[in-house]
Amino acid sequence: MCQSSACQRCEGMPAAIDGAGTLYLWFPLGHSLGKGLLSLQRAEARYQPVGDKQCVLVRLNAGDIEGVVAGLMAAFSGEEARDTKTLFLARREEPQLADFAQVMPLQQLSTLLQSSWLIDILEQERVTSFFQPIVLATDPSHIFAHEALLRGIDGNGALMSPKPMFDLARDASLLFQLDRVARLSAIRTAGRLGIGSHIFVNFNPSSVYDPAFCLRSTVQAIDEFGIDRDRVVFEVVESDSYSDLDHLRSTLDYYRNAGFRIALDDFGVGFSSFGLVGQLKPDFIKLDMSLIHNVHIDPVKAVIANNILETANQLGIETVAEGVEVQEELDWARDHRATFVQGYFIARPTDTPIPSVETAKF
Repeated sequence: MCQSSACQRCEGMPAAIDGAGTLYLWFPLGHSLGKGLLSLQRAEARYQPVGDKQCVLVRLNAGDIEGVVAGLMAAFSGEEARDTKTLFLARREEPQLADFAQVMPLQQLSTLLQSSWLIDILEQERVTSFFQPIVLATDPSHIFAHEALLRGIDGNGALMSPKPMFDLARDASLLFQLDRVARLSAIRTAGRLGIGSHIFVNFNPSSVYDPAFCLRSTVQAIDEFGIDRDRVVFEVVESDSYSDLDHLRSTLDYYRNAGFRIALDDFGVGFSSFGLVGQLKPDFIKLDMSLIHNVHIDPVKAVIANNILETANQLGIETVAEGVEVQEELDWARDHRATFVQGYFIARPTDTPIPSVETAKF
């Protein structure tokens, strides 16, 4: 198993923690220390107090850590698991100053210990990208772009949905690595397949702490494959839940100044607003599929979606109606001046981008 490194967060992989070593535990004030010691006793762990009475050192043999951590998680409440801090050292000497950057909550360590399958995927880059076309609303036979969609590959070669991968990566602090691998897969696969349209590439702003450092491998891959930068659209996911707007704005400015274009994904849900649009100035807005589903028979959705489309048109921002699954949704998007549409009614994601869209059904 692995523990996250504080440096090289995007490119570095965690260091193994499944062997023998030392686990330091800092328990919160109150009854947590007593509960923790009782759990260690039940696990027959070798432990001793260290300096501060709330700190305990546990000597571990290979394979011990899973049982020790599982016992503590069972004994503690969720709050106690979050407030208890841990540090694992593969060596047995006292921690050095640099080691304290690797301190993490007990809850995060527990999640990380369950993440071996994801870490294997990341280390071996067992991923691929599927592509779904984005077409003109007024002429669905015209493919404007393809969105790259991540798929994992398990140990048996079967495809995996990206959702459990990203859910676990978020909990285990592996989002930096997964988002980077996903971006590189999108670019490399698109370059290898010779996609000539625009390419929408998803990225999570939470996975970028320094644009110049975190995004350099992505930009390098784009240039190596000879993909024109103005054909690449970086699609911001979860922008409405991202609290550090200054950091998000600086990240998007980096992309924009490098010659790329920007899209805001999932617009119209959560706290998405045109206040965010005014600050981030995207080239595209993608209306969330939950807003487009049944928009033709849902007057509330229709009002919200129409207002977004009208405002975007006034601001000169191109729009994509996502999740179009029936003819009536396509007709509504076209009648209300969406620029582009995307969804299963147009075409499903495929490992090889389709060269054209079947127009007989439109």
